Amino acid sequence: MGTIVFTQAPIESSEPPATSRGGGVRVKNFLATMTMGATYATGGDTVTAAATITGYDLFAVEVISHNAGAGIDVVWNHNTSTPKLIAYDEDGTSGIAAEISNASSALAAVVVYLRYVYVAGI
Repeated sequence: MGTIVFTQAPIESSEPPATSRGGGVRVKNFLATMTMGATYATGGDTVTAAATITGYDLFAVEVISHNAGAGIDVVWNHNTSTPKLIAYDEDGTSGIAAEISNASSALAAVVVYLRYVYVAGI
C-alpha cells in the first residue's frame, strides 16, 4: 500500500463554531499538506484523519490542489472511516481517465493540499 506523509500537519482553518442551544450544525475545517509515497496502491492511498474531535465526525476530504501535472486527477474516495486518495490519469487521446496502476511511481513525492471538513449536529 502506498504511504502518504504529512508535510504540514493539519491546522484548524476556521474560528471555533458558535455553540447552538438548539443543536444546530457546526463545522470545523482543517488544512493539510501531504506528500504521496514512492509507490501508489490500487484503490487509493490511505490518508490519516486530521484529528479526533469529540462530538464531530469527518464529513469530507477535499483535494484543493496537487502538483502531479496535467491529465492527473487526485480525488477522495468518499469514505469517512478509511479516507483514501485515488489517482486517475487521462490518456491524452480519448479523454478517458483510468486509475493509476498498482505500484506505480508516477506520484512519488507529489504534494497534495487537503481540506478536512468535520461536522457536528447532523
